[in-house]
Amino acid sequence: MTEDRVPESAPNVIKVTFESSRHDGKGDVNQAGRDLVQNIYTRAGESLPVPRQLPSGAGDFVDREEHLARLNFLLSSDRRGGTRAVAVVGTAGVGKTALALQWANGTRDGYADGDLYVNLRGYDSEGPADPSDVLDGFLRAFDIPPDKVPAGPDARAGLYRAVLATRRVLIVLDNAATAGQVRPLLPGSGSCAVLITSRSRLAGLSIRDGVASVDLELLPADEAVLLLTKLIGRQAETEVDETAELARLCAYLPLALRIVAERARSRPYTRIRDVVAELRASSDRLDLLAVEDDELTSVRAVFSWSYDNLPPAVARMFRMLGLHLGPDVSASAAAALADTTVTDARQRLDALFGVHLVDSVERDRYQLHDLLKVYAAELAQRDCSADEVAAAQRRELTWYLHAASHADLLLNPGRRRVVPDVLEGPWSPSPFANRDDALQWCEAERLNCVAMVRHAAAIGFHDIAWKLPLLFNTFFYVRWYVANWIETATIGVASARVLQDPFAEAWSLIGLGGAREIALDWAQALQCYEEALGLWRTCGDQRGEMLALHNLGNAYREVGRLVESLAFEAAGLAIAEHVGDDKIAGASLQGQGKTYRAMSKVDEAILCFQRALVLHRQVGDQHTEGQTLCFLADVYRQVGRDSEAVVTYQVALGVQQAIGDQRGQADTLMGLGAAELNSGHRAEAGAAWRSARDIFVVINEVVLRDRAESTLRDAGLA
Repeated sequence: MTEDRVPESAPNVIKVTFESSRHDGKGDVNQAGRDLVQNIYTRAGESLPVPRQLPSGAGDFVDREEHLARLNFLLSSDRRGGTRAVAVVGTAGVGKTALALQWANGTRDGYADGDLYVNLRGYDSEGPADPSDVLDGFLRAFDIPPDKVPAGPDARAGLYRAVLATRRVLIVLDNAATAGQVRPLLPGSGSCAVLITSRSRLAGLSIRDGVASVDLELLPADEAVLLLTKLIGRQAETEVDETAELARLCAYLPLALRIVAERARSRPYTRIRDVVAELRASSDRLDLLAVEDDELTSVRAVFSWSYDNLPPAVARMFRMLGLHLGPDVSASAAAALADTTVTDARQRLDALFGVHLVDSVERDRYQLHDLLKVYAAELAQRDCSADEVAAAQRRELTWYLHAASHADLLLNPGRRRVVPDVLEGPWSPSPFANRDDALQWCEAERLNCVAMVRHAAAIGFHDIAWKLPLLFNTFFYVRWYVANWIETATIGVASARVLQDPFAEAWSLIGLGGAREIALDWAQALQCYEEALGLWRTCGDQRGEMLALHNLGNAYREVGRLVESLAFEAAGLAIAEHVGDDKIAGASLQGQGKTYRAMSKVDEAILCFQRALVLHRQVGDQHTEGQTLCFLADVYRQVGRDSEAVVTYQVALGVQQAIGDQRGQADTLMGLGAAELNSGHRAEAGAAWRSARDIFVVINEVVLRDRAESTLRDAGLA
């Protein structure tokens, strides 16, 4: 046989492979093609066997209908192009193999020439499978004699592609580690379908080989409950709420769900509520998510296979994330935890994202599901010294403190600062460009802030635990997060008292009093302000004293003690003017105006509001400016000056919209609607009230929402 001819008796698959390989410029592959012809053509009259290697799937597989439909679409034989291949990627224990086998077993009849399966052991402690060895096994499955299998990996791959070139074979490559491990196992034609599973995202396969990706997430809550019900049986049907809580404690992770289901099923007299209580009470939940006679079937084990393959710096970042107690974390906060730059932190987080040890929940924000968070915390406690843990916690809390201070500077300009402006470190937070950015940051970090305040107090960082709530006060007010404000301010007061710091306690009482005010708990608000006033006077702090006097004036007005209210506001104004604090002076004038209005002293009220507006604008206090404009418009409407009221409400609304003051906007819109109705503008009135109602819904003010709807009905505008 000459080098450039293929015998007519050779199988067509071999001819195709040889002829195409002659022109691709790859000497090794050409040689593989020649070897292929030389060694196998003599068996042309024989038919290759049909291997059936797929393991059976899980009999209790639940739903995942959307993912199965996606696989059907991506691996459909109707799709044109090259290799049909999909990678199912996701975190450890999420059910990638179960999904792959469910789909593969349901479609294997469409692959007349067989199916191949291999566990590539990508994260096995003994190391991943060698693609060359896998190719050897696949070729033997087609009855290629061992002595005819080429020794070199490229030649083996060429023979493998030749064998599959015109055959319809389904190939499942389970637990792949890298694109390099998978690439030699991809067939060269579109007659076969390849389904890959991996904890890694295998981006290289997508970029170079056109492999599609299906990201498998944690089960939705209802599907997790359904799986538990299928696995446990009748007991789950009778303890519905407990089953739902059991699913939550398992973070909706399929492996964990199966383990606890077996735990419940193997002890027939144990109620599900008892298993729930065990998981809640355990100091280490992962200890209970294991199988006694199979150390590999445990949540901790499958997590460890991913963790043990991480580079040291990335592994350290994962451990540090175990110390973060909030629901998600920014790259900047993670940098503080790990004591590195934001750029380095982002690279390490992206590496963790690449192997599904963290999720990316939005731009520059990351999240660990509950069980991964438990595992990361366990590693931090195991591998980090107590000093290292404490230092990381303080760095993160300090980062939050300074970032919140930057935000407060824009949300509440002119307020006394309680945090130094300078912070040394590669992770020091940058100031915000504008008020909108500050508001967005506060919104994104709200739940983290609450968690940080709790945590700071719990581990004894009381200097941070009293300051951080104070810096979120304005945001909590603007967005009307009353419960968050009360909780954090209460912790702040307690921490200040632990420190025995009257300055800190007075500030914290002012914050708690404000939270009690918007909760309409005037008795508690008055008590907070009176205690704060006494502490400020003890400290000889006039700036603090005038703030407490102003707040007392507000509170006394709301409980109907108008004369006392005026006296406190006047006393606060006198000190503010003496020390040159235009911010508090403006607030005191606003308070006097509100009290005069309550006394029906309209001219005095208007004068106070107008004087206050001048000071608000001088110090750039837009939040209080919007309030005062609304109060001034209320007075105009009260005395029948509706056209002036409409204009003033509209100016107020513009200020409040510019700063994102949702509650302020709603109050202004209610007044604007009344002024428009008085002016005969029914359509405009209805539009204003409906907008107010919608905002009350957003900020969860049910009583005020109902009041807005009642106003619309009474006016015949519902």
